[in-house]
Amino acid sequence: MNFNLERFLKQFKWDVLQNYRFLYIGYMVIFGLMLLFTSVNIHGGSGQYHSSFFWFTLFLGGLIFTSSLFDEMNQPQSKQFYLTTPSSHLEKFGSKLFLSTIVYTLLTMVVFTIMSFVATLVLEMRTGGDLPSFNPFYSDNIESVKSYLIIQSVFLLGAVAFRQAAFFKTLAVIFGIGFVFSVIWATVGLGTMSQYLPFNGDFDINVSDVNKDGIEDSMKGYAQVLKWLYLLLLAPLMWLITYFKLTEKEV
Repeated sequence: MNFNLERFLKQFKWDVLQNYRFLYIGYMVIFGLMLLFTSVNIHGGSGQYHSSFFWFTLFLGGLIFTSSLFDEMNQPQSKQFYLTTPSSHLEKFGSKLFLSTIVYTLLTMVVFTIMSFVATLVLEMRTGGDLPSFNPFYSDNIESVKSYLIIQSVFLLGAVAFRQAAFFKTLAVIFGIGFVFSVIWATVGLGTMSQYLPFNGDFDINVSDVNKDGIEDSMKGYAQVLKWLYLLLLAPLMWLITYFKLTEKEV
């Protein structure tokens, strides 16, 4: 794992130059939609107005952006140039990870704060109505950022793994894994609950004899384990797999 700070900064500068147009256009589209919805006052004075738009900007924009970061490597006409870039695997991976997580998140929070302020002024001038100011540190917005940083890791892996349509293919894989997981979860849940359900020979259940506390405690235990696996292990695991997948594709 060869890492040089100077090379990393040059790689990061290159990645910014390659992708800033995507971010600029994306923010302008979101700003246009925000002005449209604000001008017709669809949401009135709802406190959820800004948070809904922020979630939409952060997730949809960020996941599409992340999915496009390795297009240069996956396109035949630019792959040769990408492979000859004087940066190590770790520097290329680190640059794109830093750009699509810390930089994108902070930039979105700043830009969205400015856009929401302008949109609120438009509403006040046009209708005399009022919207609560956008607070990027509001609890719901912080939770959105936490969720994005975790889910983004899956789409970064998809950006490396898939040559074309990485965003949609990653979504398809997530839905497929989600379906399989749901089946497994239902099977485990039924197996766990069976010991608390008083079946007789005719498979009739006396509701009064059901151990509801036992079922609830068992399912809570499983859910707690899955929650901590999701919060603490999913993103680092996806980043690690992404790095090794990148080194494999660049050989």
